[in-house]
Amino acid sequence: MKKSITALVSASIIAGSFIASIQVTSPKTVLATKKKKSISSKTLLSRAKKLKYSMSLTQVKRIMKVKPTEVEEDQGFINLTYGKDTVILGFDEHKKLTAAASGAPQIAKQGEKTVQKKKKERTKQESFLKSSAQYFGTKSFESIQNNPGAFKITEDGKLLYVLWKPDKNSPILLRVDNTSTNITNVYIYNKHGNDPKGRHLYTGRTIVQKKRNIVY
Repeated sequence: MKKSITALVSASIIAGSFIASIQVTSPKTVLATKKKKSISSKTLLSRAKKLKYSMSLTQVKRIMKVKPTEVEEDQGFINLTYGKDTVILGFDEHKKLTAAASGAPQIAKQGEKTVQKKKKERTKQESFLKSSAQYFGTKSFESIQNNPGAFKITEDGKLLYVLWKPDKNSPILLRVDNTSTNITNVYIYNKHGNDPKGRHLYTGRTIVQKKRNIVY
């Protein structure tokens, strides 16, 4: 009987020690699992190097992998901050990456190249428009009438309206021939609003008939 009591007491002491051990160590274990790993500035900067101008908000977040501090400004502009101002990114109203105040210097360089490229494209397009308008304005009305597939003609009193699209990437041009003054004007066609005449591109004398070569 004495041995049984001694064994029971020993078992209780061992069990109590085990429970106490669990109570002491368990909170530490739980805290350890909840603690998040901090991302170093070096890692953030390394990821930021992969970013490119005009990337979408979703693409940037996917590359950076960690949740940023996100602030939405007026008119839909968004700022993302990673780390303690390690990487600061700006997005336009279309949620496209357009600026980097910190951590991604390549964005400014890429943005400048994009602006210059668009400027060259606009200059090239403007030159093409003006040359197309001159070609259109100096084309004889007789030649236009003989090509109904390319030119659409509408008559309104003493005014003749002709529509023509130089190519798939250019706007439609509107030619207006005034039969009382024999003056031709060419505009960019304005399909919105009451006045079809958009930006003016050319003015000249109306050429009615195509020049014919005289054979002797």
